[in-house]
Order: sequence, then structure tokens, then C-alpha cells
Amino acid sequence: MHGLSDHNVQTHQRIVKEASVHFRRDGIDTGGLQPLMKALNLTHGGFYTHFKSKGAVLGARLQQVETALRIENDDEQSVVLMSTLAGARALARSVESAQLATRLLNGVRASLKKQISAGEKAGQ
Repeated sequence: MHGLSDHNVQTHQRIVKEASVHFRRDGIDTGGLQPLMKALNLTHGGFYTHFKSKGAVLGARLQQVETALRIENDDEQSVVLMSTLAGARALARSVESAQLATRLLNGVRASLKKQISAGEKAGQ
């Protein structure tokens, strides 16, 4: 996002945030961009100004999750999870069907939940 105006950076982030909610709720392969763009009050052109595809939005979201994990954790399990997220991000950029990337992301989410739960139990 280097070189983008503040407005463009904000729009980019709004798209990622809303797409994340939309994809979790409805799935990546369901329907087109219309519901997402309507929720954001943007046109399809506005979307394609920021992203080449739905997979690119998913990749941007995975990058955000990976960055948050890197900041919050430095243990060995987190390194493995971050590596998995990096793989999912690459997959989101390259795979024709986003369903595979979604399944991988769901697996990572399940692993994160288990790690958090185990950490909470160990802390009690």
C-alpha cells in the first residue's frame, strides 16, 4: 500500500475487513462481489483498484493474521502456525478455487483455538 493516499489505505482496509466477515459467513465461492460491494457502498471497479481477485483479499487478511501472531507470540508453535498461514496466503494468491484456501484457513483457525485453549488451561 506504499504510495496510496490515506483514503485509499482506508478503503483497502475496509475491503479486507468486510470481505473477511463476508467470506466467513457466506464462503468465498458463493456468489459474486455484489453483496460485498453493496455492504461497502463501492463499485466493482473500486474493488479491482485494490485487489485482483477474491483470493488476493484472502491473502491480505492472512497477512494481517500472520503479522498479529508474530507481534503477540514468539514461541515455537506460533512459528509453525505463521508458516502455515504464509503457505495459505501463497495458496490464496495462486489457487483457482478459493475453497481449498478456505479449508486450509479453517484448519489453521482450529489449530489456533486449540493452542489458545491449551494455553488458558496451562495458565489456570
